[in-house]
Amino acid sequence: MKRIFLLLIAMLVVATTFAQAPQGFTYQAAVRNNDGTAVANQQVNIRISLVQGSALGVERYAELHTPTTDAAGLFTIVVGQGTGLVNCMMADCIDWANGPWFLKTQIDPDGGQNFSL
Repeated sequence: MKRIFLLLIAMLVVATTFAQAPQGFTYQAAVRNNDGTAVANQQVNIRISLVQGSALGVERYAELHTPTTDAAGLFTIVVGQGTGLVNCMMADCIDWANGPWFLKTQIDPDGGQNFSL
C-alpha cells in the first residue's frame, strides 16, 4: 500500500509540473577578457533580455544577475529568477507560443552598468 501511495504522489507531482509554465531555465557561459583569458573568481553583472520576432526585435523582458565566476570564468544563472527590469514576471510577460524568441545577453565583467553584447 505504501508503494502505491508514493507512486500516486509522484504522478501528481509530475502532472502538476507539466501543467505549469516554466519559472525559469538554466543558462551557463564563460567570461573572457579581450585577450581570451578567463575572468576568474569575480562578480560580474549580466543583463538578460528576451527579444521577440528576430535577434533585433522587440525586447519583452529583461532581468539582471550578479553571479561570481569560478576559476575557469564560468557562471550559471536561472533566467526568470533574476532581478526584474520590467514590471512583470517572465512567466507573465512571455507568451512562448507567440515567437520566435531570442536570448540577448549583455555583460559588464567589472560588475558595473557598462554592458556590452
